Amino acid sequence: MKKPQDVLLPVVREASGDSPEQSAVSRRTACQFMGGATGMLVLSGCGDGFSGGSVRPKFDMRPADMSLPDLSMPDLRTPDLAGADLRGVDLTVQDLTAPPMDMATGCPATGINTLKRPSQFLINTATFFGAGALPSFYVCRDNAGLFAMTAICTHFGCQTQYPGTGMVITCFCHGSQFSLTGQVVRGPAGTPLNHYAICQSFQGHVVVVHTVVSAAQRY
Repeated sequence: MKKPQDVLLPVVREASGDSPEQSAVSRRTACQFMGGATGMLVLSGCGDGFSGGSVRPKFDMRPADMSLPDLSMPDLRTPDLAGADLRGVDLTVQDLTAPPMDMATGCPATGINTLKRPSQFLINTATFFGAGALPSFYVCRDNAGLFAMTAICTHFGCQTQYPGTGMVITCFCHGSQFSLTGQVVRGPAGTPLNHYAICQSFQGHVVVVHTVVSAAQRY
């Protein structure tokens, strides 16, 4: 009986000089024969895809890139709107708090203390007071009581004067005249003088607060 190697050698020699495809077929045939004759698995060098008994993968087994796509939204605003403040002016915060009280007088801290008592203001008179950064004003008295009003002309913002005669307040910038209660007597002014609130301090002094009130209000 012939040994397996005696059978293999002619087959291999016969395959030499053939094309690569034919050589591969002959090599597989020889290996199959040897495997059947010896009861062994294919040896090193037999068959495609084997090297030293280990399998060489023919495809990439590395894990795929499973990272999520970039889902962030692009800024589609035009450059002139990207930095614009789109809030309406009616949404601005307003300071609605009342002015603090002056603990020395019991009146708002923004009030101007005339240092005069109500009895010191004579009837049918207008007493002028400067108020620094605030509009100057008059404190007047009529038959109904005490009141205060602005000394600034409503025509062009000039300061008016009270000569003390004729009970007429006059603006010498353009000749406007006002009655003792602030009503327009002669133009070009077309708006009466604003009246201000009055507060009485703990000491009994008249304090004028630059808050516009009704011209009919008296103290």
